[in-house]
Amino acid sequence: MLTCFKQALKEKVSLTLDMTVLERLHTLAEDSDRSLSSYVNLVLRDHLENQESVEPSRRNILHR
Repeated sequence: MLTCFKQALKEKVSLTLDMTVLERLHTLAEDSDRSLSSYVNLVLRDHLENQESVEPSRRNILHR
């Protein structure tokens, strides 16, 4: 029997965050019973999905 392994769909990154942001993320991750990495991934995915629904003209204003 041939065993196939899926390649990891995630990649490790390094970020520099304000301490207050990091503390808040840790708290929110704990409150939702998730690891920090899992919670940040969830928040970023949600943000990206919301950006896709914003009109392109408004998106340019939001990114200034």
